[in-house]
Amino acid sequence: MSLVACRECRTEISSQAKTCPSCGIDKPHKSFEDVLGPIVITLVALAIIVWLLVQFGPLLTTLSDPPKPEINAEGTALAQRAHAIIDQVVYRVNKLPVSARWEHVEGDYDDGGFSFQLWFKDDPNYLAASNGFGSDFGTSVVQNDAEEVARAALQELLFEKFSPSIQKINLHVFAERHVSGETGKPLVIEYGRVDYNPFKDILSFHKCDPSALLGC
Repeated sequence: MSLVACRECRTEISSQAKTCPSCGIDKPHKSFEDVLGPIVITLVALAIIVWLLVQFGPLLTTLSDPPKPEINAEGTALAQRAHAIIDQVVYRVNKLPVSARWEHVEGDYDDGGFSFQLWFKDDPNYLAASNGFGSDFGTSVVQNDAEEVARAALQELLFEKFSPSIQKINLHVFAERHVSGETGKPLVIEYGRVDYNPFKDILSFHKCDPSALLGC
């Protein structure tokens, strides 16, 4: 017969005692079940936590982390060269004879596409009328000049070893002019827009209503 400590008052008593002679508590010694129970509960809880982490951990990580943009080598190279390409296009088109009727040309790059703004000095339709031509001539001037800028941009991309049709590079050229409103407020008139369709590898012209300010 061995001695064990009472689970209540810690007095040493017989392991066979059913009542503690000191404090009177029933079953004064801890049974095997009393010791094993908390351990089993703890192990089961840990097993459940591990299972939940395995099952839902990747999902929680995905939800907590912001989506990362897909980056490819060609897109990165184009973004790095974009401003140099724009500068070269502007330099090239400013050497064209038709550039005499332009105020200036500027470009921008965003999300895999280029956009250029071709600013006319005077109203193309007014120039057509003052020279005895119809309004169609004014439209053809806008289309021709905008296409000149678009083709210069495509040629520069090819020169830089980029393929607009394969890499699906978008390109837009807006033909516009600065004007002043009745009270001197700066306004913009859009005459037309040339778009490059990389899927069909063609340029298309969209005529604008010059009387509609800020948009085609």
